[in-house]
Amino acid sequence: MADPKKAAPAAAGAPAKPEKVKKPKGPSHVVKLRDKASNVLRFVAKGRPDGSAVSFATYSTPTAELNSKGKPKKEHKRGASAVHKTFDEAKSQAESNAAAAIKLGWAKRGSRSGGSKKDVFDLSSLPVPQVAAPAAPAALPAPTQ
Repeated sequence: MADPKKAAPAAAGAPAKPEKVKKPKGPSHVVKLRDKASNVLRFVAKGRPDGSAVSFATYSTPTAELNSKGKPKKEHKRGASAVHKTFDEAKSQAESNAAAAIKLGWAKRGSRSGGSKKDVFDLSSLPVPQVAAPAAPAALPAPTQ
């Protein structure tokens, strides 16, 4: 059976597929908050190509069903939508909504790495390059009889 992804190229004279034209995207900003029950609340601001913007919130809750990776599927709900004249207005609305949610008990998640390690040197004391010693020849195994 032929794999549709590896289909033969179109025959000569056949109409070529039109190229996909990417739509210009505006800027976006997301504030992601969590609670202790693994629920996620996102405040999103998206700019539009015409200069206007929209802000909204999404609320995701885990369900009893499992996905293919064995993790709970999530149910997503959208609300608190608003249209703004500029992206900056939408971004400030998302930030103020997030601040109000934090006061209600939602929390921003900390960094996963736990922060960066401290510097062990700076530009004034760069490490000196080391010269590699010639590798010793590997010892031959003893002959076995």
